[in-house]
Amino acid sequence: MWIVETRGPCVSASQNAILDGIEIGGRPSKTQVVGTVVFTFCQHYSSRKEFEDDSLNHRILAGGSQDWRDKKPRFAWHIGSVRRLVEPISVRTGQTGFGYRNFDVIFATPFQSHASS
Repeated sequence: MWIVETRGPCVSASQNAILDGIEIGGRPSKTQVVGTVVFTFCQHYSSRKEFEDDSLNHRILAGGSQDWRDKKPRFAWHIGSVRRLVEPISVRTGQTGFGYRNFDVIFATPFQSHASS
């Protein structure tokens, strides 16, 4: 799946995510594709406690906008691999919905992924 970066609903990611002191860049000014991810499987959280106990994996801050607040099911999506693009691709919001999307991209090598992060 494409990894799509958006401006998001807030200025500071630390209001919604567990960052543990990690510095992250500013929010992008426009929606862009930044890479791909392959999920190996997903696991249903059977309870709020199970979700809370897994916070070091999902990194959702307690009390943040994505915290467990309703009766909707929650899932742990396990990542098999991630590939970063050398250059992000600007997209319109309508281009990122469900369905097949084709973009001409160049993937970063593992060295490039770490060197420019």
